[in-house]
Amino acid sequence: MKMKEKRTARDSAPSKGLVLGLALAVIGAMVGAAEILKIEDIIFPEAAALTIGFWIAPVCPWRVEPQKGVAMMVIAGVLGYGISALLPAPLLVKIAAGYGCGAALIVLSRSSLYPVFSAVMLPVILGVDTSAYVAAVAVLASVILLLSGAVHGGAGAAQPEQEGALPVKVQLIRFGLLLAFVLILAVLGVRLGHMMFIAPPLIVGAAGIVDNPKPIPILLLVKILILCAAAAVLGAGCRLALTETMGIAAWISAAAAFALVLLLAWRWGLWFPPAGAVTLLAYLVPARGLPTYFLWIALGAAALGASAVAVRLITKKQTDKPLRY
Repeated sequence: MKMKEKRTARDSAPSKGLVLGLALAVIGAMVGAAEILKIEDIIFPEAAALTIGFWIAPVCPWRVEPQKGVAMMVIAGVLGYGISALLPAPLLVKIAAGYGCGAALIVLSRSSLYPVFSAVMLPVILGVDTSAYVAAVAVLASVILLLSGAVHGGAGAAQPEQEGALPVKVQLIRFGLLLAFVLILAVLGVRLGHMMFIAPPLIVGAAGIVDNPKPIPILLLVKILILCAAAAVLGAGCRLALTETMGIAAWISAAAAFALVLLLAWRWGLWFPPAGAVTLLAYLVPARGLPTYFLWIALGAAALGASAVAVRLITKKQTDKPLRY
């Protein structure tokens, strides 16, 4: 009976082509709305990561129910906007506060929706000061997460929330150690004048690495690094060549860049959602920074990836014990 139910759900799911078309439409509509309304803060790069994780990837990498996920993303967006626009503190303090809010959402919810880190830290790092950002996060998260069941034929996309979760104590230690590395890299980014060194999608990826209880092969991490660098090249390249040089609408070049990243991920069999966000983040970078965008993303991915691996090695003894659920 269960086999029959699964087969029925699979048969009722939309075709892969339709799902890809819907994902590209969401990205194009988001960037197009930002162009028409001339409100850059409507562009939420993590929307690309959410479509990959909840719609396109064979298995959703995050443990969270859609309704709870929407609430988490909205809360993260509100916190990020509040820290960026209302907290009278130095940038490094704001970065620490934003990171802390993201970690708290993960630990308290007992889920693994790591894109909340990006939702909190993007406005902090980019200096977002308009409430349009919160509205964009709410709309995009609602559309993507609440439609995930329909995209998968009613079977749902996310894994059970408690499956594979680390003990809270270990989570707190790992997230705390990663924060120390993030702040060190943030200081370096400020000194160099390139905050993409700690781009929010890269922090999402690093958080996923430190919070994963399973061993992660080094070769896989190298492939992820290459994919993120390639996504940065495609995002910056499409914007620079198609929009900045040829005058083609940004929503067209953004959709094209995202499509190319999806093609690359499919060819490699590597569905790493933050790579999609890296692609769209290029549309929030000043035009003068596009030629070197991929370089700072590659360096940041390598630095944050190495930091995440270091955190896992430092806390290895604590995870040798049986996990508590």
